[in-house]
Amino acid sequence: MLDIVSADKENLLALLDGRVMVQLRYGRLTLDALELAAKHIMPVLEAEPRSIGAIAVVNGDAGVAPPEVQARQKQLIGGLLRRPNASMATVMFGETIQATASRAVGRVLMIGARNIRHAKDVQEAVTWLGEKLGDITPLQLKDAVQALEARRKP
Repeated sequence: MLDIVSADKENLLALLDGRVMVQLRYGRLTLDALELAAKHIMPVLEAEPRSIGAIAVVNGDAGVAPPEVQARQKQLIGGLLRRPNASMATVMFGETIQATASRAVGRVLMIGARNIRHAKDVQEAVTWLGEKLGDITPLQLKDAVQALEARRKP
């Protein structure tokens, strides 16, 4: 089951089967978006004894978040990924200079994080994360991403 936490046109956030955070982001990351995740998703994931995960599909042209937002993001993701049962896949799409810079910043933010994959596309991300989760398939993960994409369209 896909529980939608936030679904504005720029940032969509959901929880799949109580175990996987799914994020689709077209706009700049904000503290408000991170606090929604902190309030509604992180406690559920932290209480889950089985494998947990996150997939973030981000438009690289959305821009680099301010330092205070980056710090909070690193705190939340770092806390999640310190758990031995957690994995995260990210996809940063776009071919502009800004998208390339955003990918570089994302990689720097996650230096030292284990169980994270910076994938070239959604298929690579869901395949890798599905293998890590075991009983949530790549198809279920891809369907969740597509469901968020469908909510964004007018």
